[in-house]
Amino acid sequence: MPPTSRQRQKLATRAAILRVAAEEFDAKGYVGTAISDIATRLELTKGSVYFHFPSKAQLAAVTVDAYFRMWDPVLEEVQTRGLTGLEAMRQVSHRVAAVYRDDVAVRAAVRLMRESALIDADLPTPFVGWMRVVRTYLDQAVGAGTLRGGLDLDAVAWHVVATFFGVQEVSHQLDDRAGLERRIDMLWDLLLPGIAAPR
Repeated sequence: MPPTSRQRQKLATRAAILRVAAEEFDAKGYVGTAISDIATRLELTKGSVYFHFPSKAQLAAVTVDAYFRMWDPVLEEVQTRGLTGLEAMRQVSHRVAAVYRDDVAVRAAVRLMRESALIDADLPTPFVGWMRVVRTYLDQAVGAGTLRGGLDLDAVAWHVVATFFGVQEVSHQLDDRAGLERRIDMLWDLLLPGIAAPR
């Protein structure tokens, strides 16, 4: 059964609240964001916002949850293209960086995870999912003979993820993400000689 016009309006209002909340969280952080500001920007009452999200903490939690759900299509696309191992890892990093650069909801979620101690909600643990993804690509590289032998793959996965997100954060802070893709290329140019098998 197709949604009614009232249901469509509720969904549209909810989406608008999430969009504006992301802009506020990205710009001001969790503490600096006020439900009243979100309501004012959307010409809603605070009660209307609370109808959809009973608390600011829940609004933050939904923003972060959306971040974790958005990456499966990216990983599936890379897999569909037949990319594996080190090349898949490099391509995924470029896709993730581009989304971070362009999508305010992603940047809001990253900032909220950084401020999780201030939020009265259970947020997913950041980074560990990406470490599992990278470890899978490293295992593929071992199978293909493209990874240098004798490496601690869990340690490599940890440092790849830490370095990638560090580059992302420094680019955000120093040049408003303008040079992020170039920095990711430089990251791989520096990193791959240390982990790739000699040709």
